[in-house]
Amino acid sequence: MVSPLERPADLDSPLPQQVLLAFFGCFLVLIEGAFAQWTVFFAAAPMITLVYIYYMNLFHASRLSVLAVFIMGLFSELMFWQALGVNATSFCLATLLTRLRAPQLVHADFLEIWSAFSLLVIFVCVFRLVAYAVFYISVPDIEAVFLQAGMTILLFPVFYVLLFSAASARKFLETRLLQ
Repeated sequence: MVSPLERPADLDSPLPQQVLLAFFGCFLVLIEGAFAQWTVFFAAAPMITLVYIYYMNLFHASRLSVLAVFIMGLFSELMFWQALGVNATSFCLATLLTRLRAPQLVHADFLEIWSAFSLLVIFVCVFRLVAYAVFYISVPDIEAVFLQAGMTILLFPVFYVLLFSAASARKFLETRLLQ
């Protein structure tokens, strides 16, 4: 029997990439918090993490696991003193819904991708509203929730282009380095 220390390293493992992408998602949670400090976005900071989850599950589903998405949601809740489990559950549901629709959306035009994301944002906001109403037996400021959803939907093209450009630059560098 060979011990784990004597076996060669598995260099084709997707685990290091998944861990780095999960850390990047947690970094985006911190950027969301920084946006929330600006007076322009106060109480309506765009959900950059949701854009990231949507993009990664649409084009690189194998690189971002559901466990990583759940951890990003828990990190978000702990950072912003939210009800434990609501963001994590909504992010996991968003992941599953995106993966379900991904085969149709991968080859769709941008307007269809944007509209599917808009529906996903509305779903996540309604889920959070219902969870808040169940936990606290009251309704939160609906205007702030709709403002956050609107800012996320309006700024989606900016974040989408940034993520798409980063992925294209990564592919370009990989092809250059392999030559």
